[in-house]
Amino acid sequence: MAAPEFGPVSLVLVRMGVSALLWGYLLLGEVLSLQILVGMAITLAGTAIATGLLRLRRPGRGLDCP
Repeated sequence: MAAPEFGPVSLVLVRMGVSALLWGYLLLGEVLSLQILVGMAITLAGTAIATGLLRLRRPGRGLDCP
């Protein structure tokens, strides 16, 4: 089964919340709590995994395995 393709529009929609929170902090002086920062990190990590920018190693797939 092939991996699903993600277009640029879907990735922009995912990151829109992160950028809105950052702009609110920078321009409006809104408070960023620990929960918000963790959520932003999870969102960006998920986007990186979906785009292939960040690859996860699977257990048992070392260099010595064919």
